[in-house]
Amino acid sequence: MVSAISSDDTFAEPVHLLDRLHGGHDDDYEIGEPSSLTVPFLNVYEHLPASASANHPHIIDTDLCRLEFCDEVSFDVKIQDAVATVLYKISKDTLGQFLDKRTTSFKLIQWREGLPNKGFKLVIWKEGAQVLVSGGTRHT
Repeated sequence: MVSAISSDDTFAEPVHLLDRLHGGHDDDYEIGEPSSLTVPFLNVYEHLPASASANHPHIIDTDLCRLEFCDEVSFDVKIQDAVATVLYKISKDTLGQFLDKRTTSFKLIQWREGLPNKGFKLVIWKEGAQVLVSGGTRHT
């Protein structure tokens, strides 16, 4: 479930999102220079261009990781890229809400059941300029 509160105290509707994480996206992407960017980025969100500096968040081209050779390749994924990618895959609006400077509070808390007796919990929490990201598994 995602909820966000803007600086004008308006509250966005909670949305159940895990089923939307694997949605499609445009195939237009660029791969960064090997010396500075080892992760392939997409050019699908105006405010997060693939050509931005390494300290800037990007949308990761997760489809490339599904190719056969990717089992042999490891990518240097940065946390800001991972957060931006997860929120983008949920929806462009969710990412926009997270990035909006008027959003003073943002919480995404998702629980996904996996194999029997296992589950994964993801938390992305923003208060002002501070962001907490947490993930973990539960074994019962």
